[in-house]
Amino acid sequence: MRYLLLLYLSCLPLVAGAQIHKVVDEHGNVTYTDNPRAGEDEKSEPVELPRLNTQPPPVFQAGPEDEGEGAAEEAEAKPPSRYNIVIVSPQDQSAVPRGQRDVTISATLAPALFPGHLVEFVLDGETVARGQNTSFTVREIFRGSHQIQVRVVAQSGRLISRSNTVTIHVHRAVVRKPQPKPT
Repeated sequence: MRYLLLLYLSCLPLVAGAQIHKVVDEHGNVTYTDNPRAGEDEKSEPVELPRLNTQPPPVFQAGPEDEGEGAAEEAEAKPPSRYNIVIVSPQDQSAVPRGQRDVTISATLAPALFPGHLVEFVLDGETVARGQNTSFTVREIFRGSHQIQVRVVAQSGRLISRSNTVTIHVHRAVVRKPQPKPT
């Protein structure tokens, strides 16, 4: 098994270093390949690919749950005094096109929602949903401008934190009745 793995890993640089060719046929169709066919009307030229853009993996930071059971239980015992709430969808000042009947509101919370706290979705100053989810779909939203806000509240209804207000503009087709002709 180790020999197969070693053989596979030793062949990997050969595949990664394969030359790419651009081939143009007699009709002007362009094809990119690693195995160009020699033909009378085809011309092949090697292509230099740019270096891949890679990112290092994110740095893992140990949280309270990684420090042992005692630390995790202690962290769970105290609810956070405030949350950082960001509405990620829809974006502020975005337009909802005519054919879209529903709008999904999605938010992120930091830290994670504490047991006993609820996420509240507010549309034009009125609560439209309350629960544990960080996303909610408003069905059949009316035309016009609307203000959206996401809040975290205690089960008693006490406000803990709220997001910035996001304004969206809903477009709908308007059908006007023909005006009667004067007689």
